[in-house]
Amino acid sequence: MKFVLAWLLSFPLTCAADQYSHPFSPKPLGILLLYEGSDPLWETTVDAIRRKLSLQYPVKAAAGLADRKELQNGVDALKAERVQKIVAVPLFLYSHSEIMDQNRFLLGLNPKAAKEHAQEARYKMGFSSAKPIQNKLPLAMTKALDDHSILGDILTTRAKSLSRNSARETVLLIGSPPHSKEDRQHWESTVNALAEQVKRKGGFQTVAAEALPINLKQAEREKAEGALRQKIRSLRSGSPVIVVPMELTRGEIGARIPKALNGLFIRYDGKPALPDGRIIAWAQAAAQEGAGLPDMRVKKPLKLIQN
Repeated sequence: MKFVLAWLLSFPLTCAADQYSHPFSPKPLGILLLYEGSDPLWETTVDAIRRKLSLQYPVKAAAGLADRKELQNGVDALKAERVQKIVAVPLFLYSHSEIMDQNRFLLGLNPKAAKEHAQEARYKMGFSSAKPIQNKLPLAMTKALDDHSILGDILTTRAKSLSRNSARETVLLIGSPPHSKEDRQHWESTVNALAEQVKRKGGFQTVAAEALPINLKQAEREKAEGALRQKIRSLRSGSPVIVVPMELTRGEIGARIPKALNGLFIRYDGKPALPDGRIIAWAQAAAQEGAGLPDMRVKKPLKLIQN
């Protein structure tokens, strides 16, 4: 009799567990992976991350630089899987940038929308040409890679692959800073922290980070390249300066460095951060962090700061 009673009491719980594991049962969390998606390397990396994360969560990906249609499709797909909360994980280098602000805007999060950004035609167009996506689910966004230790490890590996005697060598990390003054300050803090990591982990004599801005007029571009060349001359200490691009896949920075630094005593192979299997561990950590974040959606309609 006691056995029968125990069996009857356990039956609803067993059914509930089976129902929750059913494909159409509610899921506590879904992951929306944001990425640029401009070449096959992105697809390879994103597929690897998706396979790993999908062991724990429903996962959808949105490709492109703040692409409203991609974001809406990703959110709708997660909604169809009955997730109760969405965590957006941005596979981008920096949390503070124009593109990340646009992603936040489109996802219904509170964008910084600084006045100096709104005055830029290309930046304003990103907001004014689209409204935030339609979504009623709680949504949070994690940080981008920034100065995460895994990115520091990857950059160290790239530098060490060109090294012969790290204790006597100098490494220069080159990246493209964001446009606004405030974002530029965040960028400088981030890349300097990465430089410290590479110096410590790689045992290099000196590691510095420098900017190579993109989307500049020719005169401004030549001025920036001249400053970069002068920096490399000042860093030389009897051996070539090891140059590592700070970009996830090969892009404009990787293409410009050989031209900008032509004729200088450097070691450079142009390899970006990806592909690298360690990025999966970063995505896992970001998803776990996002699970504990509150709903970040703003309650009032989002508006740009007008001139």
